[in-house]
Amino acid sequence: MKMPDITIKNAIPEDNSQLIELSKQCPMDGDIKAYIDRNPDFSKIYQIFDNPILLVSKSQKEIAGCLGATHQDVIVNNSIYEMAAWGDFKVSPSYRGTRVAIDMLEELYNIELQSNTKFAVVSILRGNKKSLSFTKGKGKIPKAQALDDYVFYSILPFGKKKINKDYKIANANENNLDEMALLYNHYYEQYNLSPRYTIDSLQELIKNLPGLKLSDFLLVRKNRKLVACLARWDQQRLQRYVVTEFSGKIKLLTTSYTLLKPFFEMPAAPQKGNTLRFVFLSFLALRNNDRHAFDNLIKACHNSLIGQNYAFYNICLREKDPLGNMLKKYISTKVYTHNFAFSTTYNKNITDFKLTQKPVHIEYSTFI
Repeated sequence: MKMPDITIKNAIPEDNSQLIELSKQCPMDGDIKAYIDRNPDFSKIYQIFDNPILLVSKSQKEIAGCLGATHQDVIVNNSIYEMAAWGDFKVSPSYRGTRVAIDMLEELYNIELQSNTKFAVVSILRGNKKSLSFTKGKGKIPKAQALDDYVFYSILPFGKKKINKDYKIANANENNLDEMALLYNHYYEQYNLSPRYTIDSLQELIKNLPGLKLSDFLLVRKNRKLVACLARWDQQRLQRYVVTEFSGKIKLLTTSYTLLKPFFEMPAAPQKGNTLRFVFLSFLALRNNDRHAFDNLIKACHNSLIGQNYAFYNICLREKDPLGNMLKKYISTKVYTHNFAFSTTYNKNITDFKLTQKPVHIEYSTFI
């Protein structure tokens, strides 16, 4: 088939409806196959960040693909760098197997080379061989460095959990911002690609994230000292996930779910074609990696979501993080991601940045 002439440009408001439709054509694989619905404004998520990029690959009649990038300053081995997070990598089924994907990547890579960005990070679902092929060096794109693999746990809010009375748990308020910022900065010291907060920057972040309020953060104290915090973020105002298919495992789980619902306080089982209602447990911080504080924090989040009509809640951890062992008591499914970094600096290899000298923090690179 002869391909029409394709141009790559920055997205404009008039592209919005086609981008929303493109997203429907590009569902994410997993036990629950779903596409991201950002109607009515596909690019709203980019407005959270400074200097965002959203490229579209266009023929005269239609959008063939899109690719986006967000940017933020992160810490790597005590130095500050500007990092790009690449995402929203979507190619219309009609244009797969063409140069649309590699051309968009090369265009974005060239833009990053001209900027202050030092490296770009991507997250790829395990098993996505087509996307993984781009990390091996393709066209003008350099070979990427593998970072930590992460796991997204989707947990069913079923069955109340008992919380240790030594841990006092409450919702955050403005009086807590100073100690929250201190705890985050303490926790992030062990990670590369992590941010740092002041009271003002933390407050601004929470203010700018649609659907997130300061009161959505749960704080855990032991002996009056703040030892853990975590946010329960419902992203419905920002983006939704619409189910297109279930794996056999999930079909069995939803059948059990339906049978149990008359006897227990449970939300309706997710249905094909419906929006998944779930909460992201985001912005985790622990003092001295206190696993007992984490355990009680998750229990508190779990209990708070029972009866709230959420099908499940998500939390993302490194695959090698021992905290994952604390989640084995819950009914859950897991999705694994590979994470990679590309150098976007002339004459500098990605290994020169020594990103893997510490574990990496990838939460902020998974927003798109």
